[in-house]
Amino acid sequence: MTTYLTHPLLWLGLLVRVSLIILCEPQTVSDWYGPFLSNSVEGFHIDPWSNWLSETGTPLAFPYGYVMWIMFIPTSLLTEVFDLPINWGYGTTLVISDITILVVLMNLFPRNYKIILLTYWLSPITLVAGYVLGYNDLVPVMFITLSFYLIKKLKFGWAGFFAVAAVSAKLSMAIVLPIFVIYLLQSNFSVKKRFEFFAGGSIAFLALGLPFLISKSAVEMLTSNPEMLNIYQLSFKIGDAYKIFLIPIAYICLLYVIWRIKRINYELFLSLTGLTFLIIVVLSPSSPGWYLWAMPLLVGYQINQDLYAIILSSIFSILIVIKSLFGATILMPFLTSIPLQLQNQFEFPDRTTDLLETSVVAIGLILGLRIWRDNISRNDYFRLSRKPVVIGIAGDSGSGKDTLANSLTDLFGDHSVATLSGDNYHLWDRQGPMWKSVTPLNPRANRLEDLTSDIISLIDGKRIKSRFYDHVSGKTSDLTRIKSNNYIIASGLHTLYIKQIRDHCDIGIFLSMDEELREYLKVQRDVKERGHTMEAVLESIQKRREDSEKFIKSQSPHSDLKFSLYPLSKYSLQNTNRDDLRLGLAVNSKIGVDDRSLTRVLVGICGLNVEISNNAMSGETSISIEGNVTGEDIAASAEILFPEFIDFLDSDPKWNWGTLGLMQLITLHYLNQILKVRIL
Repeated sequence: MTTYLTHPLLWLGLLVRVSLIILCEPQTVSDWYGPFLSNSVEGFHIDPWSNWLSETGTPLAFPYGYVMWIMFIPTSLLTEVFDLPINWGYGTTLVISDITILVVLMNLFPRNYKIILLTYWLSPITLVAGYVLGYNDLVPVMFITLSFYLIKKLKFGWAGFFAVAAVSAKLSMAIVLPIFVIYLLQSNFSVKKRFEFFAGGSIAFLALGLPFLISKSAVEMLTSNPEMLNIYQLSFKIGDAYKIFLIPIAYICLLYVIWRIKRINYELFLSLTGLTFLIIVVLSPSSPGWYLWAMPLLVGYQINQDLYAIILSSIFSILIVIKSLFGATILMPFLTSIPLQLQNQFEFPDRTTDLLETSVVAIGLILGLRIWRDNISRNDYFRLSRKPVVIGIAGDSGSGKDTLANSLTDLFGDHSVATLSGDNYHLWDRQGPMWKSVTPLNPRANRLEDLTSDIISLIDGKRIKSRFYDHVSGKTSDLTRIKSNNYIIASGLHTLYIKQIRDHCDIGIFLSMDEELREYLKVQRDVKERGHTMEAVLESIQKRREDSEKFIKSQSPHSDLKFSLYPLSKYSLQNTNRDDLRLGLAVNSKIGVDDRSLTRVLVGICGLNVEISNNAMSGETSISIEGNVTGEDIAASAEILFPEFIDFLDSDPKWNWGTLGLMQLITLHYLNQILKVRIL
């Protein structure tokens, strides 16, 4: 923070702003905003719009909501008390908004403060549009920027409040609300988080929006604002009957494109919002203030790209400033002071304004294309959105398949996961006579073709109908619809048995256990949770051994990742509660990545004993892990190992402790590597 406060560019920008406030009196302030605000502080009224119009004021003076009015009232009151020019108070509010935006950008991009100071704090668009021409768009932009920041900090209630507050400040900000909604629906946020956003927005609407809409005078001033007609100026006629407005069409198409992106992370959200703002303002005959809408997001684009992006954005800014100042009233005293002979020498051609506008539109569209190419189409999340992430988990009965599947669902969020269990595809109920001659481990006892078809349908984005097997009753339910989702987790005895299924899995996991451990855990589970007798469970294990070797363990070579659990002491299987077992984890991977980073966090963060070996011939990696670990250490390790992949997880992922937490961590570590290959 000290570095920021002492940086000369910060103080230069502040000095320029103060100087412009003192030296410039924008026409918009002297003719419209200033008189309206002076009227508000001289005779305070809860409905300043009605009070203004009753005194024959122009409807063009202040076509904005309560938030805009509230922001300017304190500084306007100070100018009234100290008998200062109203534009000084007006400019002070802009500076407060400006500084707030700067602070938020510094927090969003903490390592890039120099670029932020250059591209935003000293931006000619910001300085000219706000302080020379007097446009108040910095206020709603401040609230939108705060909302972006609060979304990142997972403070959804306040994010919703400030998003709606921005609309209350200036109705044009409503164009961003559908993007917020799509982002919330298309990302890994829980229903609770989404509700918080909408609750915060609703409170803002009831407190700040509804009172404005109730005022007839306020609505009259809003609807008389000529800026609202800008979006209708780009059009073409269909015969003599009606016009087609291109900007609304472009906006609707952009929303459709955003909606079709099945998964949206925070980076994509910012880029898509910035692109939408940019397209709207460059296609509209908009005021210079509108260009401020895209400024914070253009700064983010420049930070993440090369020097050419900064140069192109600078050219864009300079052209907007030249276009804005060309013929501006504030420059008339300067122009008229020039001798007529010199004025004639520097007289601009008639089409200069048109050429400037054309150049702005051209450069703006080029910037839009670059944002799409660099920040959207090349975004890992965007490229992965075309196809769900598919995880296949196989293993013997009692090996922990469903436990691992559920733990991964806890990371991604159950609202983002479609799960399939192989048990739901048994051909018969438990009472079926065929079980006397065949075991569930035999592929012939399962509807594997249906399982394959359902997985492929979910990958294609289709809904399926499936039954659910009740392990307590031994019966299957009626058909239930399952919709496709961002993640598909298929677990079962034969998940990796069918090549067609294996080919569609992004990662195939095989679970195995020390046989004594597996028998111990299976007896514990089936007796306590599923109501079986111990004799029946032991008999079932013995009966299934042949099929296990033939049909289940044979899937292990087809897996990308193999987890094997073993007890650190055989004695503990007889004298210890299941939850108190001390287990070791053996990991075998054929994914072929450098696992030194994994080893470092397991040893350095988790404090575990780790042995690793690599087979140069096969490219396989074997890791042996012993020791206990907390869920907090697992979460900290994930932040180090795959910080980008955190966006793929739920906003509140649930990390387990012990070996299950390690399996969560290692699965995501390898899945992260696999997905990077998939998007190339």
